[in-house]
Amino acid sequence: MTDVFQTFLDPTQQVMAIEQRLRRGDLAGTLVEVRKLLSAGPDLRERWGNVAWIAEQIGDIEAALQAARRYFMADPLNPAVGLKVAELICETGRVEMALDVAQSIADQRPGDPAPQFHLGFYCARLGDFAQAMAHFRTGLAVKSDLTFVWQQISQIKTFTDPADPDLTAMTNLAVRLASAPSNIRAPLLYALGKAYEDLGDIPRAFSNYAEGARLMSAERPWDARSFEANVDEIVRDFDRRLMNSQPPSNIASDRPMFLIGAPRSGAALMERVLTACEGVGGGGAINFFRLSTLPLGEHRPSRLDTYASAASKAGSPDFWTGFASNYLGFLDERFGFEGRIVDRSLNHVQLPGSIRIAFPKSAMAWVRRDPYDLAWSCFRTPFARGQDWNWTQQNIAVYLHQLDRLHAHWTALLGDDLPTFDYEAMVRTPEAQIHRLAGHMGVVAGPEALAFHDNPRPVDSASLRELRKPVSQDRVGAWRPFETQMEPFIKAYEGFKASR
Repeated sequence: MTDVFQTFLDPTQQVMAIEQRLRRGDLAGTLVEVRKLLSAGPDLRERWGNVAWIAEQIGDIEAALQAARRYFMADPLNPAVGLKVAELICETGRVEMALDVAQSIADQRPGDPAPQFHLGFYCARLGDFAQAMAHFRTGLAVKSDLTFVWQQISQIKTFTDPADPDLTAMTNLAVRLASAPSNIRAPLLYALGKAYEDLGDIPRAFSNYAEGARLMSAERPWDARSFEANVDEIVRDFDRRLMNSQPPSNIASDRPMFLIGAPRSGAALMERVLTACEGVGGGGAINFFRLSTLPLGEHRPSRLDTYASAASKAGSPDFWTGFASNYLGFLDERFGFEGRIVDRSLNHVQLPGSIRIAFPKSAMAWVRRDPYDLAWSCFRTPFARGQDWNWTQQNIAVYLHQLDRLHAHWTALLGDDLPTFDYEAMVRTPEAQIHRLAGHMGVVAGPEALAFHDNPRPVDSASLRELRKPVSQDRVGAWRPFETQMEPFIKAYEGFKASR
């Protein structure tokens, strides 16, 4: 459907047309049309909910938030819409604001457990664990089978007693919910796994984690072959010739700083260090680079060459400057106009070459962690979205093997532009590594950076408690008690290493 024809549609039909774009896989066109609709501001009422959902699917969280707010204005007594607004506000990093929205809904609905869960979730990210626990328990007092609440409780609590009433309650609930849908059972299984791991009951801990992962694997399968094909093409064809053949970006800004690596690799720790440095205005897994470069899809070299040729023929050869400008515009929209920003998005492992083309002045670093510790940490973590390789040990081995190939490729290609920072070195010699990291990124590590655990910023990582404590080596070697249970990963990963 052409844009000319679309201008004659009424607003409801425009939303339907945008949904059709999304279903066709035209993500870039979907982004443009969503933003145009928000700018025009028609009276869509509940249809703004559809727009919010569309924007969320393509990763435009700011647009999703704007649309959800408009839906809420049309239906201000709908608590589900209000809590969705709070959720999206939290996802943009404005956790205190999300807390205020959820509190207003909780005040209006004192017997509703849903706003209590939201309040607990936001308090935990702000480091107020006692208040978070109070909200979670208030919600459970109304409805005791909220498995996602039990998962949050387990995440912020350390279990020390096998007779803990919470453990008893979760165990009994697991029996009651034995036939419940996977999305109901899985959070409880991960909660039980964490509790038994705290208690040192390795067989029970692993059994619960593994069953939760099995359920999630059926719900959210991973296409390993597609990922491997992407990596094969990058390693083979994304070389210096390709980079030099791309039209150079005219962006001289060094505002974004990129931390690249797998989830649970230590990037959240290093982001916390950097955001405690003077002149750094914010950070997080912000995902703006993918959003800014949607026309490039998976950034395969063949796609880059094809797009560059088409852009040149269309009279738009300076597209990398345009992509980088869009990225900076998204930064301004979320963080304002001041301060350097740390971007530790989890989907950048295939993108360092593209990032360097778009931002020739920005600092990048690759974050690594012992692969066995990384594998175990990922397996025991139920990621909300985007990391569906972590449900089976074999897929984790595939992913980490491909990650090793990408690390070797990008560091060889980019050299000193992409130094490696090891999690183990950071926790063993923190002061030296903090100064090294800050120096590479072009900021000064003052006393606040060295005391990063006192950084008041919200935590958007599964390491809710760890990142608010002084640096520790406690998680180094955390996989070892599970060595027997991790044999499928070890066998597969070592087999990949031997074949290189």
